[in-house]
Amino acid sequence: MDPAIKPKDGGGASSSLVLFVINSIVLAYSCMKAYTIRTIAIKEFGRIIHEFDPWFNYRAAEYLHAHGRGGLKQFESPAAFLGLGIQFTAVGIFHALNYLGMPMSLNDVCCFMPAWFGVSASLFTGLIALECSGSPTAAAFTTMIMAIIPAHAMRSIAQHGRTPRPTLSESSSAWSHSTQLSCLLSGSLHHQLQLQPAKL
Repeated sequence: MDPAIKPKDGGGASSSLVLFVINSIVLAYSCMKAYTIRTIAIKEFGRIIHEFDPWFNYRAAEYLHAHGRGGLKQFESPAAFLGLGIQFTAVGIFHALNYLGMPMSLNDVCCFMPAWFGVSASLFTGLIALECSGSPTAAAFTTMIMAIIPAHAMRSIAQHGRTPRPTLSESSSAWSHSTQLSCLLSGSLHHQLQLQPAKL
């Protein structure tokens, strides 16, 4: 083997390591900023829920937790539960945190949900960039842009328990698109459709 090749290979490995470290730092910083930007109001004013919609959604989640899914039938106005995904998600997170030994009140879960889903929406958008470009660097910087862009932050800020309907839907949509792209680009969706033509 030509000795002149060895430094080149070593240099390539070290540059890949440096790029990996930089991408990891950008990704971690993006998640941190996504969370801190969205929890400024909570740090300033505390874990308070005000405004009509967030308060209603908290009370609906509290009712769901106390009476279970079947209790919704006894509710005086079942039609009022239009955004049930939020209440079920809040109660699910509440139970999961308690099961993991990290108890948090339902009020606090409702306050922090927008920030949590703001972070996850940023990460899933980064996954879309990774699927489209194949570049971890593009994914890391896309995550950073999504984490701090005002159009996303204003709809997912944890402002005194603001209902996370937009950020919950953005997280779900970004996750759905990233998995669809993964299936399309890997060919797995094509094979799945070939195996199950009756479902078309």
